[in-house]
Amino acid sequence: MIAGGVADLATTPYTNLGDCSSSPSGTENTNAAKYKIESYRQVNVDIKTIKQYLAQGRALSFGAKLGENFMAWNSSDVIYGDTEDYQGQNAYHAMTLCGYDDSKGNNGAFRVVNTWGPNWGDGGYIWVDYNFFVSGDFAFCAFAATNVFSNPDSDGDHQVDDGDINSGYDLMAWELLDLHDDIVDPGNNNPRARVAKYNAYNTGTNYIPSSRDWNILYIYYNANNANDYGILLYDYYSDDNTDGTWTQGGNGSLGTNGDSEIDQNWWNWVDVPAGQSVAYSVYGNTPEGDRFSWQYTMPSITGDYYLVIIVDGYDVIQEFDESNNYFYLTDSEGGPITFSNGAMQEQPAKNFEKNLNPQMGDDSPKQTAINQQHLNTYSTKEIRQLINYRLASGDIQRKAAAFNKSNNKGYRKTNN
Repeated sequence: MIAGGVADLATTPYTNLGDCSSSPSGTENTNAAKYKIESYRQVNVDIKTIKQYLAQGRALSFGAKLGENFMAWNSSDVIYGDTEDYQGQNAYHAMTLCGYDDSKGNNGAFRVVNTWGPNWGDGGYIWVDYNFFVSGDFAFCAFAATNVFSNPDSDGDHQVDDGDINSGYDLMAWELLDLHDDIVDPGNNNPRARVAKYNAYNTGTNYIPSSRDWNILYIYYNANNANDYGILLYDYYSDDNTDGTWTQGGNGSLGTNGDSEIDQNWWNWVDVPAGQSVAYSVYGNTPEGDRFSWQYTMPSITGDYYLVIIVDGYDVIQEFDESNNYFYLTDSEGGPITFSNGAMQEQPAKNFEKNLNPQMGDDSPKQTAINQQHLNTYSTKEIRQLINYRLASGDIQRKAAAFNKSNNKGYRKTNN
């Protein structure tokens, strides 16, 4: 679906498809190429998550175990349960979840469309009780797809084509390393002990005032599951002085203070001049001014993950080029990094040399992880959508608070 696309129903109707052993025709392939998806993500099979996606107008593909009641269904009523005799070719079956109704049946129900024609179920559809759907006796996995975005920069000038942003602001994610802590703290045998080294650069023509209340986020996200992500680092640039101890030009640990639900890690009351790195703005011409160095403990994640620094993580500054706010860490082949109980099973790809004289609109050294071998990687737009949506729901604030209170020390080491 990412590489080849999906033929529309007019070109490939659900008739005479046989046993799916035949290949698409040339006409079907040509039609399918018009309708590609950008990515797909596994999502949690729970009522809240499913309803959130459907409320955005996004249908979900899901896998289900089918019993005898489902197989013989011929009603507009809600199905509440089934036999457990999951046998034959339809024991595990893929379908599409296309809607919900809180007032349907006893508990509310999801609307499912099948591919068995209008003579089955409710004209080819079926209502499935919320609780039965997520009980584990029916749906066992679900996936959301994202359509290909239109290219906002088709002329390659690093500006949005329609109504180009004429802004003097442009922050770049400039550098990122992530090392096991024993490299800088010999004798630390905790496999989850890490040190993130990073920096950002103001390539714009305007200075970035601390009054803008912007931040730098360091996040991890599962390469396949949209619900598995978290914040590793929260670096806050502000003049809020919420607890009365801040000083202009200073910085320090926030702990549980601050003006949001996040257990913020670090505050910096500094402006960032045009043509200057953020670390230099905080520490000046000192060893620390070369880059930030942050000790943290990786959560106990297992699976394939990407790590990414996001400058202006909450998108409060309208910039000349938003795409260079990202810097990804990948494995040596550009793919996700494998973790086992929080321990990296491989070292990230060799760090990229930073551009010593970046200009407005320049690309960051590694601002995407999408390549021909890894087409289903998160795009920067998808990550931005995820952050904005989770911010609106309050989920990302709760995640940050829960993780930071239990794992992060909230300080930077002085060596670089």
